Amino acid sequence: MHSGKQSAEFLCLLEGTDVYVQDMEEISYDDKTLMCYSAAALKNQKGFIQIGLNVDTYHNSSETYTISRIRDERVGRTGYYLLLDGEGKIIGSPRDAYNDDILDLPADLTGSAESSRMIRRNIYGVDSYVGTMMYNDDLMVVVYPVAEAWETWNVAILVLLAIYMVVFAVLFILINRLIAKHVVHGVYSLNESLSTITAGDLDQKADFRESIEFDELSDGINITVDRLKELIKEAKERIDAELKLAAKIQTSFLPHKFPAFPDRDEFELYAKMEPAKMVGGDFYDFFLVDEDHLALVMADVSDKGIPSAMFMAMAMDKIRHSVAKHGTDVAAAITEVNIELLSENDSGLFVTVWLGVVTLSTGHIDYIDAGHEFPAICRAGGKFKIEEDVHNAPVAALKRMVFDPGTLTLNAGDCIFLYTDGITEANNSEGEMFRAERMLNALNLHPDAPAEDIDNAVRASIAEYVQDAPQFDDMTTLIFKYNGRTIS
Repeated sequence: MHSGKQSAEFLCLLEGTDVYVQDMEEISYDDKTLMCYSAAALKNQKGFIQIGLNVDTYHNSSETYTISRIRDERVGRTGYYLLLDGEGKIIGSPRDAYNDDILDLPADLTGSAESSRMIRRNIYGVDSYVGTMMYNDDLMVVVYPVAEAWETWNVAILVLLAIYMVVFAVLFILINRLIAKHVVHGVYSLNESLSTITAGDLDQKADFRESIEFDELSDGINITVDRLKELIKEAKERIDAELKLAAKIQTSFLPHKFPAFPDRDEFELYAKMEPAKMVGGDFYDFFLVDEDHLALVMADVSDKGIPSAMFMAMAMDKIRHSVAKHGTDVAAAITEVNIELLSENDSGLFVTVWLGVVTLSTGHIDYIDAGHEFPAICRAGGKFKIEEDVHNAPVAALKRMVFDPGTLTLNAGDCIFLYTDGITEANNSEGEMFRAERMLNALNLHPDAPAEDIDNAVRASIAEYVQDAPQFDDMTTLIFKYNGRTIS
């Protein structure tokens, strides 16, 4: 030990010093390696224990960790926000990449902001869903690539795994730095606690306190583990928030401004989707095919979660395009949708659909029931009844499926009620279903009431029945009341 200055410094441990920590120095046999040596006296044996720490390892780990925390603000994985001024000039974009550009947006984008509906456009060469909202005198644009929307992914697992990896890395770095400065008795005892913690038992406490140094080390470990628990809790809250955002995006696809067609007096229309806590696959839709034809859609995608929500958006988009193409030939329209969904359906999902095209001048309806719930129909002056219709297999369930259409005719004052199984299968705390009988009782409280009041009566009856029981499925309804053609 006397042979070199670096080694000789530790001889003080034989003269009464308990612990000695050397500054970072080049080691004597390799002037390119920086080491930090520490040692603790073993008074009973008249010697000491020495340990060397390569500090470059910790510097590199710290730098890597810092870089990994840098993130750009995103909508999902690759979506982003744009802020436009009144002239369409971009004044805010990711990393200022598009600032000062004039975004070539269609004239209907401002109208989309007023109606709160998302549209599909090509933005900077990428097919995207675009949502807009007015922001003071500017326009906020949310761009979400269509390609990403169809990917099957599980946000919850990815976020938790990332947090576990980062936090455990920080935990080990902190512990190793403390040990490098305080090499004393008890290392093995603390290692046992650490092994239990890293195995997943976060209730384990490090409690070796034979010296001031290990008091600090034990406290540091316990504080880090407590922080890990907090981060896991924050991750769960973040996942819940992202699921709520996904549900909000899903709902924005649906028309929700009523009255939907204030200038049309041939009919009255109301619809509502009340999502469960988890993102689901219910959807409704209605739109004018032309001046004399109105399309009504009620659908329910199998399964729940992000994949079914993405499948729902794809199915809704394809149904709209196909009905616009085929009009009252609903069998051809749904057959085309079935073929297209099967060609893009790697996850094996399917969707039940009730699709009807109403001829407003006559009340005649051409419809397809593809595995969906039978509608409830109320004739003028009567009561709602479940009317069994022509039934087919669900869409995207079978290849080369031949769909049989059906027809029905509504007279002035008649009403049709469409719904998903989240209505009839709502459970109370005993696990008992609401069922169709209770739904009909609620519908028939005031069958001649306005459409929205009829819908509210059904939902109020469900709420009274289930009380505090959690909602496990989306509850979606659509009411169409036919007034007949007004003759001027």
